[in-house]
Amino acid sequence: MSQEAKIGYSVGRSIHFDYTSRLNRSNYEQNIKPYLCKWNNGHEYTGRERNPAHVKLYMCDNGDDFKSLKWLYMGSHNLSKQAWGGGSGFGSWQNINEYQVSSYELGILITPENDKDTLKPVFCSDFSSEKYPVRMPLYLPPTRYSPTDMPWSKNISYGDVKDSLGCSYNI
Repeated sequence: MSQEAKIGYSVGRSIHFDYTSRLNRSNYEQNIKPYLCKWNNGHEYTGRERNPAHVKLYMCDNGDDFKSLKWLYMGSHNLSKQAWGGGSGFGSWQNINEYQVSSYELGILITPENDKDTLKPVFCSDFSSEKYPVRMPLYLPPTRYSPTDMPWSKNISYGDVKDSLGCSYNI
């Protein structure tokens, strides 16, 4: 939750999710929540658990509960039309021969040299004897959102719940 971050509730300032909208909440419950994982699983393994980063990580487990990875993609982009682009035009008037990109983001795909090798997650160390080490900012395997977990929303009051700086967030 945002209140556990080192900078408290202000860590969520750039998140524009409105959980008070029934449409957004329904879309979230059906299409987004099943894929969300927590940045912090409640333990300090990497030293970054209380510092959620803007980085987006997409990784493919190798079938061994994240002890190794087939590939890892890391970027700064959001999952949005603004970040990835889309057909130009509006509604049914879209030109399928044109693609509009609103912003530019950077990402990197990390893969081993061949299909027989795998990437090995490394925590709290810049050195490893592994052939393809990948320094991870969070502990694996990721912890999925529980049924009671909610995404941060600046449109919701959090009552008496204090953040790491002793502040509450109420609108």
